[in-house]
Amino acid sequence: MLRTNIPRNHCVIVINPTCLVGTQVVFLGIREVRKSVSEAAAHAEKQLEDAKKSAEKKIADSRKKAADMITQAHEDATSSSKSTIEEARSNAQKDADKVKKDGLKSIESIQASYEKNKDKAVQSVLDAVLNA
Repeated sequence: MLRTNIPRNHCVIVINPTCLVGTQVVFLGIREVRKSVSEAAAHAEKQLEDAKKSAEKKIADSRKKAADMITQAHEDATSSSKSTIEEARSNAQKDADKVKKDGLKSIESIQASYEKNKDKAVQSVLDAVLNA
């Protein structure tokens, strides 16, 4: 048995079973154990803080991406509706131009018929007035 002059109530025995050559026994004083535990706790606390920061960053990035997607969808919808309105205007203008063209043809036909028949109409009215 290994003997040391450290009192038993002031030390902790740590046995390392992964040591390659026999069993390694390490005597640590209470101060060293407390320091080691404190350092481990501080390290764990830092890891937790880093994890929280990472999670908050991921959430913020996701929210920004979602907002960007909504903005893009709105812009796409606006663009699409503008395109649809422009197409409807174009089609309405084509229809109006056709109606105008047909109306002008009708007016020309009426004017041609008037010019062709006005002498006969005047003569017919005069004959009716004179023969009455």
